[in-house]
Amino acid sequence: MNVVAALCATTILGALAVFQLALAFGAPAGRFAWGGRHRVLPTGLRVGSGLSILLYAGLAAVLLARAAPSPCPATRHRSSPPPGRCSDTSSSACS
Repeated sequence: MNVVAALCATTILGALAVFQLALAFGAPAGRFAWGGRHRVLPTGLRVGSGLSILLYAGLAAVLLARAAPSPCPATRHRSSPPPGRCSDTSSSACS
């Protein structure tokens, strides 16, 4: 996965998490979330906003883990390194 794309998506998820956090603490922006029926969210939807923050954090963690560049150039885009290359961390090809 492209690192730049993962960072952009993670930034968006972070902004959504901040918005949901504000909603969970009673910010009067409920009309922009959860169907827009409430100016300030009721308790149940506040809990939902809190849980969505956890979901966003999990998604961001997966995105960043999948986008992390390989520590060894020989192992990029492969499921395992070729024999004799980067099989251990002391290899000069990995430094």
